[in-house]
Amino acid sequence: MSPVKFQECPDCTDMVRVKNDGSLYKHRCDKPVVWGTCEACGCQVPVTGEGVLAMHFRDVRNPDSVCPGSPAEEPLPESSGPAPFGGDEEPETCASCGETEDRHGGIESACYWSPVREPVSEPPATVESMDDTPKTDPFDTPATVDKDPEPEINVSGQPEPKRDQWGRYLLPHPVTGVYSDGKDKPNRRNGWMRATTFAKLAADTFSLTRYNERLTLLGATLRPDVVALAHGKHVKRDNKELNRLVTQVKETAGAKIAANIGTAVHGFTERVDAGLCGLEGVPEEYRRHVVSYLEELEKYGLETVPGLIERTTLVDEWGKVVVGTFDRVLYHRASGTYLIGDLKTGETLEWGKMEIAVQLALYAHGINAHGVYDWAEEWWALPGGYLRRGDPDSGTVPKVRTDWGVVMHLPIQGPNAGVCTLRRVNLAAGWDAAAVSAGVDTSRKRDDYMDDWEGLPVAPYAPELPEQISNEPMPWEGLFALVQSKQDASDLWSRAKEAGVDRMELKRLVEIAQQRLRVLGVSG
Repeated sequence: MSPVKFQECPDCTDMVRVKNDGSLYKHRCDKPVVWGTCEACGCQVPVTGEGVLAMHFRDVRNPDSVCPGSPAEEPLPESSGPAPFGGDEEPETCASCGETEDRHGGIESACYWSPVREPVSEPPATVESMDDTPKTDPFDTPATVDKDPEPEINVSGQPEPKRDQWGRYLLPHPVTGVYSDGKDKPNRRNGWMRATTFAKLAADTFSLTRYNERLTLLGATLRPDVVALAHGKHVKRDNKELNRLVTQVKETAGAKIAANIGTAVHGFTERVDAGLCGLEGVPEEYRRHVVSYLEELEKYGLETVPGLIERTTLVDEWGKVVVGTFDRVLYHRASGTYLIGDLKTGETLEWGKMEIAVQLALYAHGINAHGVYDWAEEWWALPGGYLRRGDPDSGTVPKVRTDWGVVMHLPIQGPNAGVCTLRRVNLAAGWDAAAVSAGVDTSRKRDDYMDDWEGLPVAPYAPELPEQISNEPMPWEGLFALVQSKQDASDLWSRAKEAGVDRMELKRLVEIAQQRLRVLGVSG
């Protein structure tokens, strides 16, 4: 058995293991390897930095036979450190061909005389390696691709939106043309905040959090292997791995199944609405869902507008830019108006009504202010303009209502599974709540809440009186619904009383605050 040999890389000076043919194994070198032809043996051999061929072997089966074409003054150094494959131990030798085990991965049919394969480095066991999902065979040779694969196109002819590493939308502002956080660097591309993220800023997530906790606990009872993997982990240091484990147990408890079916049903309704398929193109087990959806729209005289399914729009208000993709624009035959529509497939809407109203209000105002973005041609179809550039047959971007929208609730599980019902959405209330979300976001980004102690001002303290910002009525209901403590509720009650809020209205607001405190587990 020949000893493991290393050689200094001519480009990066790293000591790299040498293959039997004299070439170097792959290593972390930024410079490409330059190859030359040896006149003595005709082999392709790496060229060193001095422009001469690297040392190689005349007979690849005999590591002691150095080719005469190699530089005689530079013998191959012996191993100067731990071998990257198999530690300090010498690898096993294949009984069939004499090659070392790491040369062909221990596979008899992968000996040297078979097509050459690069060694596969096995990573240490991780959470992902425990996943049962089939992975791509690392030994498969990928098929030659002459061009980039075609992007996935939705029913409105739109490719998948461009996003940054956090999933935020990457598109130019319709007025300034710059990207998020561009500031004085218009070409800097950081994505805009998503409408779904924005809508949750002021949301009460107490019930959703408790539901996720219960789901995780049930999933853990079904996956003792995942629980074992979590044993001994640190809640902060190993946060990424623990997050993946939590996802696995939640999916085991069925969290992903409902989401996948909901996404599928969502897609079936889109294809039927766009005229890309009829009911015969919908799997039989979900056909009744689509039929119920179509019947409910027809019952209330609503029609889906072609070309305005799954389109992206933008809102620029409160000093913030928010981008989102809406489900539908619907035409209401009775009033002759257009309104924003959203399809929901969850079992209930009770815990997300405010977020839904915020989202739909953002979409409606965005369409009216800026139109929709064409991801295929990368331009804005402005309100009243053609949906496709220079194409009058594509239709125009209509003005939509900002007072009411509609949710098509089509649950895929629960007692009402497969039965579609329409819910009217108060977009004016949603717009008010959106302003609260904007305030929450601004407050989170302030950096003056705390600093180093430098003593207190010596001047007498005089409390500042609040300035009258506008004559618009205060959104008391929204404020009372967002209190965090008894003190918050008491202070807000005093403010409302001083502002002259009616006694009966004040009583109603107090009940709202009390309900909020009960949800938070605060007595009072």
